[in-house]
Amino acid sequence: MSTEGSQVPEPRPKRKGRYVGGKRGAKKPSKLLRDMRLVISQEEVKDRGPQQVVLRTLLKDDPKGFVAQLAGLERAHAAKSVAGKAVPGAPSTGPGAAGSDEGEERALAVAERLLAEYGEGVAE
Repeated sequence: MSTEGSQVPEPRPKRKGRYVGGKRGAKKPSKLLRDMRLVISQEEVKDRGPQQVVLRTLLKDDPKGFVAQLAGLERAHAAKSVAGKAVPGAPSTGPGAAGSDEGEERALAVAERLLAEYGEGVAE
């Protein structure tokens, strides 16, 4: 048999490090924003560290204030992550905006649900 017709593929070069999700070059949210997202989306038994415990207490004591703080951090993060990419005249925050991401949309949906659920018992 002749080896002229058969081609042996070259091995792929190995990568250094491992790429894990998200957009490359995307800004990471602050630790506070990440912890707030976790606290609002997971059960209390999964809280890790003192910051998440304090945030859980804040969520129980003042859910409206917690959600307002979360929304403010989400807006600031969205503005920071789309800096330089924004189209003049286009809104830069909110679901469906040019700079919104699925984490922001999910957090805003949870925030709206919590406001509807807890907003009835919260004095304005």
